[in-house]
Amino acid sequence: MERMTSPAERTADTDLPLPRTPNPEDPSVPDTAPELSDQDKLTQFSQNFYGSVYAAGGHFGRTDAAPAPARRMGRLSDTEIGTASRRYVPPAEYAAALSALHADHVVVLTGRQGTGKRSGAIALLRELTDGPLSVLSPTTSLRELAEHRYQADRGYLITEFAASQFDSRSEFDWHTVRDQVRDAQAWLVVTGSAAEYARTAPVVRIDWQPPDTHRLFAARLALAAPSRPPTVSAAAVADALPADCAMSDRIAVIDRVLQGDQLDAACRALDEAARTDVRGWFTAGLHHRRRIQEVTALAFLGPCAMRYYETQLDRLAASLLSAMPLPDRAPVPPEDVDDLMPEDRSAVAADDGLIAIVAEPSATTPKQVMQFRAPGYRRHVVAELWARMGVAFWNGVRNWAHTVVATTSTSDSQRHNAIAEGIGDLAALDYEEAVNQFLAPWARGRCGFNGQITAVYTISALAARPELASPALRTAARWATHGDPQQRLTALLCFSGPLGVSYPDEAIERLWQLTIQAKADDTGPALALANLFAVLAGTDEAGAVPKRLVDAIDTATNRDRRIRALRAGVEILTVADGQVGAPALVYHVAHRPDDMAIAARLLVAVTRYRPLRREAMDALLAGLDRLVDISSEPEEFARALADALRGELTPQEAPTFRQHLAVRQQWRRRRAPAGEPPTSRETRLEQLIRIVSAPLGASTVERRY
Repeated sequence: MERMTSPAERTADTDLPLPRTPNPEDPSVPDTAPELSDQDKLTQFSQNFYGSVYAAGGHFGRTDAAPAPARRMGRLSDTEIGTASRRYVPPAEYAAALSALHADHVVVLTGRQGTGKRSGAIALLRELTDGPLSVLSPTTSLRELAEHRYQADRGYLITEFAASQFDSRSEFDWHTVRDQVRDAQAWLVVTGSAAEYARTAPVVRIDWQPPDTHRLFAARLALAAPSRPPTVSAAAVADALPADCAMSDRIAVIDRVLQGDQLDAACRALDEAARTDVRGWFTAGLHHRRRIQEVTALAFLGPCAMRYYETQLDRLAASLLSAMPLPDRAPVPPEDVDDLMPEDRSAVAADDGLIAIVAEPSATTPKQVMQFRAPGYRRHVVAELWARMGVAFWNGVRNWAHTVVATTSTSDSQRHNAIAEGIGDLAALDYEEAVNQFLAPWARGRCGFNGQITAVYTISALAARPELASPALRTAARWATHGDPQQRLTALLCFSGPLGVSYPDEAIERLWQLTIQAKADDTGPALALANLFAVLAGTDEAGAVPKRLVDAIDTATNRDRRIRALRAGVEILTVADGQVGAPALVYHVAHRPDDMAIAARLLVAVTRYRPLRREAMDALLAGLDRLVDISSEPEEFARALADALRGELTPQEAPTFRQHLAVRQQWRRRRAPAGEPPTSRETRLEQLIRIVSAPLGASTVERRY
């Protein structure tokens, strides 16, 4: 880890402030902890971050965190397709896009975020094929698109394609992509925000715009079919909405109006009202440093206790004073007002301000917190600060944020989440600024493991925003592929969490590549792959993890790669799921029985490797022991497992497998308290073991581990 510099050693853009030394009277500064190994960091992070993770639509890190990001890669479900296309209102450019797609089998849609490009792409593909629709990774290059194996009658979609793929040097690759897709009788729609696109390119680009508000109003009215005509006209709605209003916001306003809300009330329920309030505060007049510092600190700290807020506010003031010194004034005589006691709290929470002091309703004892008067204020505060303040201000904010991150406990997920959301708001305005000044130093370990944790939370927050998910993926992929060891560790954490939920295929492949590239004694990538499987367990995407490992074991061309796959396999067998704490593989198969065969293949492959056999057998016993907690029909599960194992084991292997299982079960019995009768759970486990073992032939327990 690099040495942190003192304030006197700082330069404008690269150095970080020195974190405060531990102070028992200051709870915001944690005690110094010994440096952890990478494996310990992965384990600790998974315990903190995935404590309340539910793979399907759950929450990451804490119960009041933002919902898990949506899956943005892989095959689209009928529900996803229906949601995107059932109520779709095509814009004026739709016909031209459909014609180009029909003729060339490929079309590019470009435009700003919030114009409905993704929904439009799905609708276009569904017009031309009834086959499956799949979302490809936005990190896919044009060369990889040209080499992709497309299947007939299938639709493919890439959202927010990298701008570098649209320049004039890419014409030949686009030509190859078009020919490949057309020859395969498949269909491909690419979306992006690139303004430049070669005029001579062989693929048509459509400048995508949202549908006219009047047409959108008419379509939503037809769907709603209200009993009485709306009291607000389409023209009034169009006039009330800003020109850059996102599609989702326009639809929400129209639907509220059709439900009977007044137009003003419908608009105020949206983010536009918060923007108006924040902009009004900033434009009301010039503000003293203290007022600007107050809203800045809260924008990056989130709701927090008053003492913590005021402590961090003082640190921000000091950092900004260092970056933006006050003019040097000649000494002046003291004035009477100098002796007045400052009433900071009443000033920060003034009625005409953006901040309020409120009682925390969830606290068991009285507690007050600082927070914005409306949750939507935060991102608009960041936007106003970015539009008004210069680089010296942002240097001071950056140095202060580094100190906050470096001194935040690794287990304080609420603070990591709040900082991540604030940086996410900045990234929505200038992505490179957020990455270069905040994320990159954190990912490199410049603020210790705390900084890496905050970097992961920030990537997760970005992945939850449709307009930033693709850039976040590319950033994490760059750390994994071209980063230093600390950046690769940060990438492991990213891909084993919410980013992996959004892009499971990409995450699986990235983590597997890191697994085979790691040093022989580095188990971090394999553990990260297991953590990803635990997060996905029970979903359709999770089965791709054991399948990838089984394929690697079967096709390994050298012993080293095969052993790496086997070691990753035992991590999959032993990792616990995030809901009941049972072995994730058993939990997954209980909810996705179609993956029983691949689970049995992985189990058998690992048990064939003697150094890992004991762990694999113990994992099987642990799974059978918890089966009653995760399956309504544990006996049926055991029979299905027995059939799958019998199909994978040779006639010579089956009795040996049964013997090894019996040996490990004897070991479990010996660990039980002597003289106590078996519990009902132990009796149930014995029954399940007999069911699994019955088809595998007779064995005699002779060996001892």
